Amino acid sequence: RFTGRIRPEDVYTEYSENVLVELVQEQKGYREMYGKAGTPDCLIIFEDAAGLNLYSGKTGTRYIQLITTLRHYNISIWTAIQRYKLLPRTVRFNCTNLIFFRICNKQELRKIFDEFPMVSDFNKWFELFQELPMEEYFIRPS
Repeated sequence: RFTGRIRPEDVYTEYSENVLVELVQEQKGYREMYGKAGTPDCLIIFEDAAGLNLYSGKTGTRYIQLITTLRHYNISIWTAIQRYKLLPRTVRFNCTNLIFFRICNKQELRKIFDEFPMVSDFNKWFELFQELPMEEYFIRPS
């Protein structure tokens, strides 16, 4: 049960495939015992994901497998990355939501638009993007 705070023992500063495997196995166990509705929600956050070497070799295969199957085990993943195209195509296409922070580079925005053309014309889309509020919001701890 989430209390609003992440426990220190649930924060990892290094990538550990073993931790991910154990987490998925635990979620699978809940699913088998209680069904999807009884399986607790789980959130994994990868901060500075490009620096974790998640996208190549055996690790990349495991990460992409997790991305494509996580919905079956009530697992959500937030991946923070500096450049959109550093994410493998499979990962990008399995995103359900994208959150952008300030993107000053029009070329980077063009890459995003090319995969998610919500408006038929890039220049119109870019104008809409420019109109988004850019104020900083802070969540104050209670």
